Amino acid sequence: MVRALVLVSIAACATATADRRSNDGGTDEGDASGVHDAAVVRHDGAGSGSGSGSGACNFSGDLATWDLTGQTGSEVQVVAGTMGPGIVAGALTRSAAITASSGSGSINSTNWPSQATPDNTKYYKLTIAPPAGCSLEITGLSLDLKASASGPAAASLATSGDAFATMTSASTAAPSTPALTVTSASAIELHIYGFSATSTGGTLRVQSSLVIHGSLQ
Repeated sequence: MVRALVLVSIAACATATADRRSNDGGTDEGDASGVHDAAVVRHDGAGSGSGSGSGACNFSGDLATWDLTGQTGSEVQVVAGTMGPGIVAGALTRSAAITASSGSGSINSTNWPSQATPDNTKYYKLTIAPPAGCSLEITGLSLDLKASASGPAAASLATSGDAFATMTSASTAAPSTPALTVTSASAIELHIYGFSATSTGGTLRVQSSLVIHGSLQ
């Protein structure tokens, strides 16, 4: 009788212990799940913040590059090759008043004006825009313009930053690095004018590469 009572008591104690362990295990699992979910929420929040933060506007260097090697000269446009973070650069094209002409490794054109000042209908053009929430500052270009013997003896650059009012000179005989100063939170259009040609059959080409320098703010 005593042995039976002892065995029953031991069995009851074992059952109670198992129940406590089962309950404790369920509590631990619930706590772990809660901590895990909280960590996921914190991670997603941090990712979203960094993607739209001010760091996206912290850039200085080459804003966009147009590579003209391999072009025929008479192509309709040359698309931008490399761009800074978030920057959108449009293709390098002609205005409607100049005429495409062949010329290896360039975009080339005829029908430039003979007058000694730019004709506001005859130019190469491109656009460049900053990412949303940033401003774009252009400080200069690396540009290789080449005129034929009867082509434009002079060239100037202007931007939409001041409605193309300020003209900056560029060489038509050798690579040059004209300085520009324009800042905008929206797209900027750049014009490259050729003028002082001695014949409408003379050409002016943009060759090798064109690079815009500056920063995002």
